[in-house]
Amino acid sequence: MNIPKLKNRKTFSEWLDAMSATGSFSTDFFKITLFSGKENETDLSGSDIVYTMLHDYGNFTCYSAETVVDFAFDWQRFVRIHTHDFERMYTALYAEYNPIENYNKNSVIVDDGETGAPSESPITSTIEQVADDTVSTANPYIPQNKTQSYGKTENDNTRTENTHGNIGVMTNQSMISDECQMRLRYNMIETICRAYANMELI
Repeated sequence: MNIPKLKNRKTFSEWLDAMSATGSFSTDFFKITLFSGKENETDLSGSDIVYTMLHDYGNFTCYSAETVVDFAFDWQRFVRIHTHDFERMYTALYAEYNPIENYNKNSVIVDDGETGAPSESPITSTIEQVADDTVSTANPYIPQNKTQSYGKTENDNTRTENTHGNIGVMTNQSMISDECQMRLRYNMIETICRAYANMELI
């Protein structure tokens, strides 16, 4: 890869100082807005982004900036290119779900035989375990196969059903551990800063 020979190449920290000297520095400039104009519009703090960049990459040299205008343009270009990617990441990381459930199925069931009257109450509620409650309580590392099914009658012979829970392939402890590791590894601000560093810094 051919690196441009620029006479005025600076580190990220030095470019922030240069912005301050011209009166153009503001942490709001580095704020990233996701889902702009939508109901779930979300702002990622410019202050958090600047602090993380200075802490982790402050002494890294900007690849192609030779002026404050170049530096600002490079940041805006980076955000413009990756905003959709960041929105998808944010949706995945902050989706609402139960971290100790690994099964969730919605079904529409048509009964050929006798059916009851329409009802909004749960049709079934079952819990299956590979060990009895005493053993499971004493040894939480035994995988437990626990699922619950709830449903409601739509008409005389059709009902919807939702089955969810832990089907027993992993213990709750291991699922919680995986959740914690994922949250530490995929911090949104750190991921954005790392992506910028890979694209713009050397």
